[in-house]
Amino acid sequence: MIYATIPHLLDMCATSIVYRLWTRQDIYENWSEDDHWQLLESKVTSDVENLPLPKLVESRLLSIVKPAGRHFFGFFDVWLSKMVTSEKWLTRGMLSDCL
Repeated sequence: MIYATIPHLLDMCATSIVYRLWTRQDIYENWSEDDHWQLLESKVTSDVENLPLPKLVESRLLSIVKPAGRHFFGFFDVWLSKMVTSEKWLTRGMLSDCL
């Protein structure tokens, strides 16, 4: 049996919330701009700051925003490169619907 402590549960919940906030963003909007990553990061950070959360939870979420975004974009880099070279990968619309 696995026992999770309160800090570990907080980390798991915070990670889940931040990934959900990243997947709500339109990653295709302004894709060609140089500061695309910074625009999305500031939107997600703003979303976290606007949530009605205790300061402890908010600070934990804010510390996860950047690493979660980098993982999310890493996934999309791999996905986009594979989609171009193979017809077996999800289309852009299918992936957006899944997210």
